[in-house]
Amino acid sequence: MKLSEHSPILYEKDNLTQSVNGDQILAYRVILPEAFSLSEKQFEEIHALWYKALKNLPKCVFVKQDYYVKKQFKASNMPEDTFLQKAAKKHATGKVFTSHVCNIYFINAGSRYLKNGSIANPFKKPPNEKQIQTQTAIDQTFVEEINQAVGFLKSSHHLTVAPLKKGYGTSMAKRYFNGFYNDRITDTVRKGDEFHIGDKRVGTFAITSNRQLPENISTSVVDSKASSGDYQFHRGMFDSFGLELTFDHVYTQIVYLDDHRELKNDIREQQSNFYKARQFAPENEQSSEELTAYLKEISSDERIRLVRAHYNISFFAETPEQYQSYQTQITQRFKDLDITPYFPTGNNQANIYNHSFFTNVSGLNQPNAFVLDLQQALCLFSNVSSFTQDEEGVFFNERIFNLPIKKDIWDAKKRYIKARNFFIVAPTGEGKSVLANTILCQLLDQGYYMVINDLGGSYEKLALLYPDITLYLQFEPGQPLGINPFFVPKGEKPDLLKINELVEFIRTIYKRDNAMEDQEQVSIRKILQYYYQTVDTEHSLPNFYYFVEFLHKEKALESELEIDNELFNAKQFLHISSEFVGDGSYAFLFPEGVAEFNIDLKGKRLVINEFDKAQGDPLLISILLNLSNVIDRKLIWEDKSKRGFIFYDECAKQMEFPNVLNTLAWKAQAIRKQEGSLGMVLQSPNQLPANSIAESIIDNIQIYFILNNIGGYEAIVKRFRFSEHEHNQLKSITNNFSADAENKYSEFMFRRAKHSNILRLQLAEEVRCAYLTEGAEHLEIMKFYKKHNDMSVAIKEYMKSK
Repeated sequence: MKLSEHSPILYEKDNLTQSVNGDQILAYRVILPEAFSLSEKQFEEIHALWYKALKNLPKCVFVKQDYYVKKQFKASNMPEDTFLQKAAKKHATGKVFTSHVCNIYFINAGSRYLKNGSIANPFKKPPNEKQIQTQTAIDQTFVEEINQAVGFLKSSHHLTVAPLKKGYGTSMAKRYFNGFYNDRITDTVRKGDEFHIGDKRVGTFAITSNRQLPENISTSVVDSKASSGDYQFHRGMFDSFGLELTFDHVYTQIVYLDDHRELKNDIREQQSNFYKARQFAPENEQSSEELTAYLKEISSDERIRLVRAHYNISFFAETPEQYQSYQTQITQRFKDLDITPYFPTGNNQANIYNHSFFTNVSGLNQPNAFVLDLQQALCLFSNVSSFTQDEEGVFFNERIFNLPIKKDIWDAKKRYIKARNFFIVAPTGEGKSVLANTILCQLLDQGYYMVINDLGGSYEKLALLYPDITLYLQFEPGQPLGINPFFVPKGEKPDLLKINELVEFIRTIYKRDNAMEDQEQVSIRKILQYYYQTVDTEHSLPNFYYFVEFLHKEKALESELEIDNELFNAKQFLHISSEFVGDGSYAFLFPEGVAEFNIDLKGKRLVINEFDKAQGDPLLISILLNLSNVIDRKLIWEDKSKRGFIFYDECAKQMEFPNVLNTLAWKAQAIRKQEGSLGMVLQSPNQLPANSIAESIIDNIQIYFILNNIGGYEAIVKRFRFSEHEHNQLKSITNNFSADAENKYSEFMFRRAKHSNILRLQLAEEVRCAYLTEGAEHLEIMKFYKKHNDMSVAIKEYMKSK
């Protein structure tokens, strides 16, 4: 066949195709849900969606066609600007996977003067192209009906539907009739009963009769391969014919939306013929009784719409061994579903394959289609696809082929989430730090700003990988912090946000772990405002302390601010706060005479507050965490043009301090308006206090990363209000660290809003070494770093040494 001379397409306009046999076709690309993402209920919802979209359409043909083609991953969308990016891209390039494309076609068969019921040649040159165009003017009513149906499909969160572009039909014809070769044009030949396209032999399985189907047809079945003893996954009945078959194949689903009454009359006629012939064979009487019962069911159930349908799977093999293997795999899947497939050869195989292309479908001969209820017909549709990729985001790995997949955790266009805050949850030793480093490192490469508050030294390497843009603040006992929380630029006055930050800071050093009464907060706020009105320079904690001491001695608190001892106990404040001035135990933190914000943030996009050496002092930890708010404000909060992350590692330890818990709750609610995100690491949701403040934090979390937990996930499901299906997803998490270095991976749940699935981390060796935070390997790499003072060189030398 020469497509250049005998194309099945007359012309294309946008997503409208005019075939040479007189059909008008509207074509769309459909993105199906990800494999493993759907619950049993969601499969039912998708089935109902197709049913509602198709049941009221006028007489037409609907085709859903899924193309599965084996490819090698090219990693063209992965950056390669940095040492780690280059390693990740090299690691991913060449991975073998099966690509999946799903298209749907709505066909207005129009005039049938070119068609007949016998096996036809769809490539026979039409008698007169002008005659076709004259007799097939675009049916605007048909177009409007289809637009309504497609609009209904688009309204669902399960499917993404978009019109195909002009030229797609011609392009697909070249691929389909050339056996999906992408580097040649070849011939279709017959060798006896065998059907060949170039060097590939084509095999076809079809369903052309009700008698091939099992007694029970359902929207989904238990996926025995993906399920285990304590958890279950469901899949659509025919989803095992999709990505699980890792070779080139096409699954075609055709529904002829004929006139329901005509099909009902055909059944009535069949029933009458069987009844008349009942005396010739017992099975005729049985068939007559079955059809009589079915006619009663049709008449009593308004949901039933009779249609004709046809299904087939065509596969392509390059060797006899492949052909036999692929045939066996497909046969076994039909056997698992209790379906007896039809395996056409010779003329009918060529007929089915050629007439499965969307321009030729209306000419498929009658014996290859059968009558059934539309609801039953839709149960045989494929439902899921490969993992979807976002336009921007962070690269993880998907679960089927371990391909890099980009997931958007910022969502600038607000497609998925309203609050971009996130939790990372896992027990000790399950890879929280590696996952966090994976996320944060990629975000840094994309220009994000971030402040990390760490109590365990997990981000030292991250700082060393980005020395030019990183400020690593490590608390050293006896050394000043270099942060003056009272500092404001000369000539400026603090705004309300700054005043409130100082109120919280003063509460930390004054009330410690205790709450502060409302009247005390108001009093301190008034004193601060008076302080900045009265004192023009050298604002600092010691300076403020002496200012309050002066007001107290002169009794100016009452005379100037109307603050008596019942509203604010100045003597108590001065006594407790004296630890931070003069010879006080904590006076080294804020030495007198340091009036400026001494930390230079110019050119910095990453600030790491390392508080590990202060862990034995709850007051000191509380102060340090409170002061990190000053960094947040300067680096992220004040400039909404910056995309910024504030990240709390070992969050539970930090939330032991009431002021930190309150601050986190406030940030979780307010940071969205500042173009920021709050990330927190927990070992268990049980570490969150059982109070309204913690619940308000949870209410503002819409992204979850949940890693493996051998102790179970019941607490996570209960506290975060996960569904039963999500619980099953969590139970299915499996790490594989026993494989070779190329194929090791860990798994985690990625939940964004109400959508969840299991993703993987499969890291290049260089990347894995960069994210290690403990153990012998980490110490060895750090030795090489001390030698070279360059983390990328240290990692390379370490790998060479192994």
